[in-house]
Amino acid sequence: MAKKFNPIQLVANILNNTAWLVTNQASDIPEIEKALQLGMGLKKPIFETAKEFGISNIVNTLCEHAKKYGQFYEPDPLLASMKN
Repeated sequence: MAKKFNPIQLVANILNNTAWLVTNQASDIPEIEKALQLGMGLKKPIFETAKEFGISNIVNTLCEHAKKYGQFYEPDPLLASMKN
């Protein structure tokens, strides 16, 4: 099963939730990066990881999930603006 796993799916969900926090002014990117480093043990900042995977790929993955699983997965406007 691990061979079939697409890591973009995991990164997309984490990033969409972090973008929502920024968009809704609940937090900012440096604060989120620190929380993910301490709480989840991420070695690399999530927004840096997202750029490596490609923001377009992440937004496309979220759009696919939204069609399949519902509105919760709609890409946050912050991600859509980063896509360009």
